[in-house]
Amino acid sequence: MTDVLTLTGVSKVFPSHRAVDNVNLTIPPGEFHALVGPSGCGKTTTLRMVAGFEIPTEGNILLEGANVASLPPYARNVSTVFQNYALFPHLTIRQNVEFGLKRKSDPGNIPAKVAEVLDLVQLTGKEDRLPSQLSGGEKQRAALARSLALAPAVLLLDEPLSALDPNLRKQVRLELKALQRRVGITFLMVTHDQEEALTLADRITVMNKGKVEQTGTPHEIYLKPRTPFVAQFLGAMNWLNGFGLRPEATRITPLEPPSGVPSVRATVLDSTFLGNCIHVLAEMPNGETITVEVSRFEGTHKQGDRVQLWWNPEDELRFS
Repeated sequence: MTDVLTLTGVSKVFPSHRAVDNVNLTIPPGEFHALVGPSGCGKTTTLRMVAGFEIPTEGNILLEGANVASLPPYARNVSTVFQNYALFPHLTIRQNVEFGLKRKSDPGNIPAKVAEVLDLVQLTGKEDRLPSQLSGGEKQRAALARSLALAPAVLLLDEPLSALDPNLRKQVRLELKALQRRVGITFLMVTHDQEEALTLADRITVMNKGKVEQTGTPHEIYLKPRTPFVAQFLGAMNWLNGFGLRPEATRITPLEPPSGVPSVRATVLDSTFLGNCIHVLAEMPNGETITVEVSRFEGTHKQGDRVQLWWNPEDELRFS
């Protein structure tokens, strides 16, 4: 299978700093790929280079086998959904979707195409509304419809859900994943939201200081991080005597742990109820603290309680 998007040795140097440093990335057709990392890591600049809004200082960007690194945005078979949706406020939703189609499609086919994509994003019946008359989730779906109508080889999403409130974000997240599965178009998304990346993406690329730290499936990134940075960025970590341990991989018991497993005595410092789980902060004899995630059905742990902590050796994360 030929990769739909390939970045080889891509760098971007601004007068003040090197924003992207020798990025190599391949994305096959139909994949939902997420670029994640802290602010300033280069993920948005990488997306903008794929879109054509920035020109690489070095390297090639192959889209469907052709090098598009120096082409303007309109000459690339990509479409972008922006963080603020970028809908034309004076145009109806139908007119917003029609806008891009007018330069790419036979005029006679436009009404049917508009109807098709609005149905796909569940906006049928709202074609004649202005963006100001839509909810946040509906605006996001309208922006998606406008991009999908162009049938791009790659749909680029720049923090597409960040403007939504947390509850709506979770709902739209599920809709976005289902939509991508239905249309089969390659999605490349930039997000700072770890849960969003783990939930939506088939594969994730973690960036740090302009470089790629690791690319892999959500399971690989979370359970087998290659570097301490990746481990710390995607999920909470405890650092104990040269290895990492996820809070949910640590068990807590007032009794003796099973034989043959690593264990340590500890004293409970605090307990935080988070709804679906409880985070217990405990202090070990050497003064280090450790966070343990336990089910809310496992009982309570009060400040001052003496407990035993234990874990399976295979859950330890070690880095060379």
